[in-house]
Amino acid sequence: MVLAKSATREKPNIEEGVLVAREIAKAGPAALGPLYDVLGDKASSPFAKALASISLSVVPDAGQLPRVTALTKPENDLSTRLCATRLLGAMPGAEADAALKALTTDPERQVRYQALRALAARAPEGRKAFAELFSKPDTTTQEKSELVSVLAGGPASDSIGVFEGTLKDATLDESIRVLAAQVLGRVGNESSLAPLTECMAKDPSENVQKAAKSAINALNSRLGKQQAAPSNK
Repeated sequence: MVLAKSATREKPNIEEGVLVAREIAKAGPAALGPLYDVLGDKASSPFAKALASISLSVVPDAGQLPRVTALTKPENDLSTRLCATRLLGAMPGAEADAALKALTTDPERQVRYQALRALAARAPEGRKAFAELFSKPDTTTQEKSELVSVLAGGPASDSIGVFEGTLKDATLDESIRVLAAQVLGRVGNESSLAPLTECMAKDPSENVQKAAKSAINALNSRLGKQQAAPSNK
C-alpha cells in the first residue's frame, strides 16, 4: 500500500499500482482489503485514493460492493465519493447498475458526471444521458474530452451530434478533434459532411485538417458518392 500512500500529482504511480493490484489479487480477494482501506481512510490523500480506485478497478471484487457503495454516500468527502463512484463502474452486476443510477440524481455535479460516465461504458442505454452532457454549460473541457473518448469506444453512431460538435470546439485537444473526425468517417451521415468540410478548411491544426479530409473521403465512399474531398491547400 506504499504506492498508494506515496502517490502525488507529479508521480501518480498508476502503472505500478495496477501491476501490484493484479499480483495481490492472485492471493485472493481478501488480500486486496488494505487497498479498500486506503479508499475509505480520511487520512489518505486524494492522489492515494485515486490510485487505489484505479488499481482496484482492474481486479474488482463484487463482494466489496456494499463497502464501495457506502463510500459514495454524501457523508463522505468528495474525493472519496468520486473515487468510489469510478470503482463502482468497474463492478459487475445489476446491484452496481442500480447504485450508479441512483447517483445520477446526486446533488453533487461531479458525482453525477462520474455515475453517468460509468453507465455509458456499461450499457448502450447509458450512452444517451452521458452524451447530453456535452452541450451542458457546466461541463468542463476535460469532461468533454473524456466524454468523446468514452462514446467513441462504443456504438458511436448513436452520438453523431457529439462528434460533429467536437469538430467545432477548438478548445478541445487536437487528439480529441482528430478522434471525432475519424469516428465520423466510420459512422457519420450526410449531415456530417458540412462540419467535416468546415473543419478541414478552418481548424488551426494541420493534423485535424488531414483527419477531416480522410473522413470526408471515407464518408463519401460509404454514402456512394464519387467526389473526393476538396484540397485544403
